[in-house]
Amino acid sequence: MSDEILQLKPGIYGVSLDLKALIKRLRSGGEAPDPVAALAERFLRVFLEHGVAVPQIPRLVADLPLSALRNVDTLIAALNPSVLETVAAMFGIRREWLDGVTETIYPDRFVYKDLPAFLELLPGEDLDPGVIEAMALASVELDYRKNQEQPVALVLRERVAVLGEQIVPRFIVLNDAWDWSYAPTRFQLKAMARICYERFGPIPIHRVPKSRLDAIRSGKAVPSELVSTKRITNPSMEDYVMTADESRVARETGEVADVLLYEVTILQDR
Repeated sequence: MSDEILQLKPGIYGVSLDLKALIKRLRSGGEAPDPVAALAERFLRVFLEHGVAVPQIPRLVADLPLSALRNVDTLIAALNPSVLETVAAMFGIRREWLDGVTETIYPDRFVYKDLPAFLELLPGEDLDPGVIEAMALASVELDYRKNQEQPVALVLRERVAVLGEQIVPRFIVLNDAWDWSYAPTRFQLKAMARICYERFGPIPIHRVPKSRLDAIRSGKAVPSELVSTKRITNPSMEDYVMTADESRVARETGEVADVLLYEVTILQDR
């Protein structure tokens, strides 16, 4: 079995790291994982889950030469605090997760009943198109007439770099347990979606298993299925927040007036 780490293979949610080359290093002669080797694995994993191939990493981290990525030992030697801080900031993740002291990748962000807090997460309106986008994840088709649980996650995708034609994203994951069947969360989600649509354009809805959605909105998984996603899907979240006059494919139009009133009332109280 090779110790080379420049091995990739397709994964369920995109390109993933072939961990065979790391497994025996993670087991330092026994059953206990080697925490230093685990740091190297997490470092590589975060790039791969954001669509960056191992040989491309030095293009984003200037202090890391390609030679450092030859095997686990050379990588570990190169992972100084400056490199780790650079990567944590680049992808908006916890440095503690890279260090292996927590399983939570992203910092907590809760905005339920706090629309102004959500607005503070959004950048200015003078950015170029596509620099930031809003995307949604759902485990079932959204329909406010149904009483069943309808979990939703809302994610902002920022463009932090471009490699050729490939966009390298950073994700801002909201941890709130949104449920489309519960009117208070649905109204706020719709208000947020309308704001995002007006600023950034279409908001694709991606269907994922509930277990995957829960892992993402708890901050314990990278939403890697959103790395290379096209902006327009059917349906999109904005379909649920527009009037029939605004869109021929508008859904749940009976709530639009209430959503607009909710948005205006909350923002006036800022």
